[in-house]
Amino acid sequence: MKRITLLALSATVAMAEAPAAAPAAAEATEASSAPLAPIHDNLVFSNPALPGSIGTLMLTPTDFYGKREAAFQWDGSTGVNFDGTGLAVVDQYFTGFSSVGEHGQLAGGYITQQFGAGLRLNVHKISYSNDDAAFPADPVKEAHYTYAPTGLGLFGSVPMGDRTAYGHVDYSTPAAYYDTTFKTATDNVTHASRADSISIGAGLQGPAMGDKGISWTIALELAYNRYRNAGVSDDDAEKVYFMLQTAGIGKTFSSGGYILATGLNEAIGYRNGKGGRVDRPDWGYGVYLTPTLATILPVFEHWTVKGGTGLEVSYTSYDPSVGETARVNTNTLSANPSALFGVRFEHGRWAAEAQVMNAFLNHGPNFVSGQAGDLFGSFAVTANFK
Repeated sequence: MKRITLLALSATVAMAEAPAAAPAAAEATEASSAPLAPIHDNLVFSNPALPGSIGTLMLTPTDFYGKREAAFQWDGSTGVNFDGTGLAVVDQYFTGFSSVGEHGQLAGGYITQQFGAGLRLNVHKISYSNDDAAFPADPVKEAHYTYAPTGLGLFGSVPMGDRTAYGHVDYSTPAAYYDTTFKTATDNVTHASRADSISIGAGLQGPAMGDKGISWTIALELAYNRYRNAGVSDDDAEKVYFMLQTAGIGKTFSSGGYILATGLNEAIGYRNGKGGRVDRPDWGYGVYLTPTLATILPVFEHWTVKGGTGLEVSYTSYDPSVGETARVNTNTLSANPSALFGVRFEHGRWAAEAQVMNAFLNHGPNFVSGQAGDLFGSFAVTANFK
């Protein structure tokens, strides 16, 4: 079940003593430092009491009005595809891209003090088509691999006092699609497979209160999907309805630059398939609660370690059969606790951050343990140009 999360991190800068007559110089020094929000949001497990990273630009662009920042993030892909994100904002304009598996996204938009809005274009990185010399035995004669547009979306946000409302509407093809034409002596036979989705979502978030009180965020997502396999007509396409409601609360406790963040994330998801397939549930829903705990610990000059842990408790119920007869399966599950650990280096306008792999923590460097495994599971760099 997809969960939508807002992950956040905050740190403070100790300003050197400056003459009382020059406050503007101190403000300029702070403004020119590297962004203090997190690069890797997942390290602090979605605590809304901490300010969001530059990644939230695609959710609430009004938070970045007048800023000049950029970030590049690699999300630890192991295959040939690059998984990651690049974002930049300059005063009132922003642009960005993301890539996950075979799917990519390009985005750009405009920000004012009253609203922020952006447009995104989805692309499928491998759109495949072939042309067989004969059906079905002869080998492929021609094959084409292209970058194909697969969807379009509009998103934006509006400040409402100390709160921010945000939303989106998207059309996309969330699953891989293809067209294959087989040539016979008398006819051409085309097989096609695709999925189409329309989704809308809206949310409201309060300010990051830190130690001063409880911070919160709440959102609702609705989607309508149609899946059509090869040889199936549009009239017989599977229709699936989705609903996902998410929320989070959090609070921090800090002293001397050390931060402890506690939080609780909640998600309720529901799906209902009409005219469905035998290998998918007729309907199903789940309730997920995840208490979390995160720490941010300055250790040396320019260096910080941070990490968190969370435990998900879920209740799910679904009908695994299609048709009028319901066979309900219900499960309550407490998953194994998950934990993440990372390091951050910050100097001047620049900051770099990485998640350290558990295998490295367990076994040490490869030349010592002989164990296979990478040092970093993800890596990112960010800069403040203002």
